[in-house]
Amino acid sequence: MKYLFITLFFILSFAFSNQLLGQRTDSTMAVGGITGDTLYIITENIPKSKFWGNSWYSGITYNLSKSNEFTLNLGRTYGQNFFSGGGFNLNMKSWGIGYSRFTSDNKTGQTVSAFGEVSNFFLPPATARLDYLFDFVNNAHYVRPSVGLNLFAFDIMYNYSFKMYSKKNLFRHGLIIRFKYFINNKNWQKTYPHHC
Repeated sequence: MKYLFITLFFILSFAFSNQLLGQRTDSTMAVGGITGDTLYIITENIPKSKFWGNSWYSGITYNLSKSNEFTLNLGRTYGQNFFSGGGFNLNMKSWGIGYSRFTSDNKTGQTVSAFGEVSNFFLPPATARLDYLFDFVNNAHYVRPSVGLNLFAFDIMYNYSFKMYSKKNLFRHGLIIRFKYFINNKNWQKTYPHHC
């Protein structure tokens, strides 16, 4: 039961973060400097619903653990680009569903899942993710938090699967390799400075 409360806490944290509630339309902000120059911060492509996002998420995952697991994910992403004279930063908040097949003790199992993910690339290049899995072959429930390195369309992550209602934990510690593709990422929110 405590894992169910932990799962709900993380899902609510993803859904009701300050990023989601801070809704605005396209904006320009002027900042006057000491030299009299004006710096405009321009924000474009702000989505109507940050929860629904501004692109589609698809992913293929291999989880090397006590069981070998292959997963397909589909979902939505709220993507943000920030460009400045010193570089750029990409921030992605994603949620969705998944389907996986795994082998354990020469037996094949299947799971369905729901996930929430926060990724950042370039500084820091990190990803945090929470998955809820239901193994309908063995009638087992799992919560899987994972953290790791994000290289935009490629993740390497460590995870641990906590069993909720199961006699045996079929996954435990794992190493995830994930390839992601963001469909329509040209629609992502863009923020950049403009000097006058």
